[in-house]
Amino acid sequence: MQSQHNIINSKEYPGTRQICINCDEPTGRCEDDGIWSEKLDGWICPDCACGSNTRNSIEELREIYDEMKSGNFDYDGRIPELAKQEVIDDIHELEKVV
Repeated sequence: MQSQHNIINSKEYPGTRQICINCDEPTGRCEDDGIWSEKLDGWICPDCACGSNTRNSIEELREIYDEMKSGNFDYDGRIPELAKQEVIDDIHELEKVV
C-alpha cells in the first residue's frame, strides 16, 4: 500500500523501496529507473508491466519518450539525457518478453 511505502521510504532513505500500484509488491526499482503506468497512474513492477498490459506499457513508454523529445516533459530536476536513456532501456527490456 502506498501509505506503507511512504513509511518505509522515510526509514530506509536513500535505499527506498518502490511499491507496485498493481500488485502491492516491491518493484525492485526506484524512481530513477522505475516503470510508470499512465493507465494505472503509478509505478509498476516488471512482472505487471510484462503481464497482459505489456503492449500498453511499451506504448506508454514510447509516448513518454516522444514527450521528452518534443520538449513538453517535466523532468522534475532529473538530468534529461539520463531520463531519456532510462526510458529507452525500459522499452528494450519490455520488448524482450513480448
